[in-house]
Amino acid sequence: MYPIITVTLNPAVDVSTSVQSLQPEKKLRCAAPRTEPGGGGINVARVLHRFGEKVLPVYFAGGCNGGLLTAQLTSAGMAVAPVGMLAETRENLHVSDISNGRQYRFVMPGPSVRMRRTSPC
Repeated sequence: MYPIITVTLNPAVDVSTSVQSLQPEKKLRCAAPRTEPGGGGINVARVLHRFGEKVLPVYFAGGCNGGLLTAQLTSAGMAVAPVGMLAETRENLHVSDISNGRQYRFVMPGPSVRMRRTSPC
C-alpha cells in the first residue's frame, strides 16, 4: 500500500537546453537537450520519493512522450500508475540564456482527454 498518491492530469516531458544568447530571427546553436519528467503532481511525487517516502504517481500517458515519462520515473526507482490515452503526452521547452542567466519556459497545451460513458443514460 502506498500512503501517498499524486494525480497529474496534464503531465509533461520537460526538455531543457541553453544558448549563448537568445536573439530573434537567428539560428541559435543549442546545447545538448536534457529531458526529465514534469507536471505538478509528478514533480511532487519525485521530491517525496527523493526524501524516501512511498509515493505512487497516477497520470495520463500517451505516445512516445508518455513512454519516455514512464521510463524515466521507473528508472529512478519509482512505482508508477500511468493511465493510457491515445493522445501524445505534452512536451515543454526550457531555454537558458547563458549571457544573462535568464530562463525562458515554453509550456505547451495538454491534449484533450475524453472519457467514455459507462452507461447508456
